[in-house]
Amino acid sequence: MRVLLIGGTLLLSLLLFMLPFTGYILVLSTQPTVYERLVRNSGLFSSEKEIQEAGQILYQGLMQGRQITFSSQQAKLTEDEQKHMLDVSRLLSWNFYCFLLGLFLFFLLIILSYLKKLWKWLYYTGFGSLFLLVAILGFGLFYFDGLFTLFHRMLFRNNLWLLPPDSILLHIFSTGFFFRHFIGIFSVVCGWFFLVTVSANHLMKRSKA
Repeated sequence: MRVLLIGGTLLLSLLLFMLPFTGYILVLSTQPTVYERLVRNSGLFSSEKEIQEAGQILYQGLMQGRQITFSSQQAKLTEDEQKHMLDVSRLLSWNFYCFLLGLFLFFLLIILSYLKKLWKWLYYTGFGSLFLLVAILGFGLFYFDGLFTLFHRMLFRNNLWLLPPDSILLHIFSTGFFFRHFIGIFSVVCGWFFLVTVSANHLMKRSKA
């Protein structure tokens, strides 16, 4: 019984984490202005026309799994870089489906919690997960490189993400970009778990009244 409870709690925690995590990435990745800003900050493109064109090419390449070919000769991707971008494009597609699944399961969880009065379980799961997330956030602030490496090893089945120092992709997707959105993701997720915990606590007390 205890094993089932622990397993169920871990699954519930994963479900609650999956929704804001995939939602953040979905919103971020579907904004063309994000890609235009990335190529602008890379310093690889001189004119405004080149920047806008490169931003659109990067956006379409990742959203539609197309080959990314910039007009600027100094921003030509290697074969391995093209393959890595294709891997990223597939991950973004999976992220979309995971978001839809997470949304469906969350609504199912709310209905089940209402019918079976599972607010207490939801409260303690959210409370415990919130502490764990704060610990991960603290770890990432001081050891971001280690967390970044672990994250990529979990997501990719090859080593194409290990880019050479002179890679074009490192100019476009800088460490600062990933660090900013690491903070953004965990801020949103922590805020989400705080909201879930407070709401579950309120509904738990209300059900006892």
